[in-house]
Amino acid sequence: MATPDPDQTTVDAGDRYDYTAAARATVPFPKKRAAAEKHDPAALAAAFWASLVSTPGPLPDPCLVWVKSKNANGYGVLKFQGRWWRAHRLAWSMSRGRVIPPDAVVMHECDTPACCNPTHLALGTQADNNADCRARGRAKPPPRTQPLTPPAPPPV
Repeated sequence: MATPDPDQTTVDAGDRYDYTAAARATVPFPKKRAAAEKHDPAALAAAFWASLVSTPGPLPDPCLVWVKSKNANGYGVLKFQGRWWRAHRLAWSMSRGRVIPPDAVVMHECDTPACCNPTHLALGTQADNNADCRARGRAKPPPRTQPLTPPAPPPV
């Protein structure tokens, strides 16, 4: 048996489960990042921007779509500095070097929830976002405020 490489953690996937022959091979796992790397802004920014893929969108310049974790609504999500962020909000903050005010939202001009292209993102209020949603025809119809009238009784 070969001596394990101390720089790489490995697991033998074939000793308990019956996977395909390719999966039974020894699979290398990346080393955990050192604590200093986790808080290095340049390393975090490089990893963030590397998690985007350029795809054609409705605007002249392409959408930069987040390809990692997404929530149920299709927005990219990631854990950064101990809390969960939506990827487009972090993209807006990193590209402009500013913190998003607590009462502000980051709106997509391309209508692609996973897009993190800073040129497609704009800061606004929730009222602005709702008005934009209605103007583009993406708003759900409001719920009925009155119950439906019962059908008329059949004629006798």
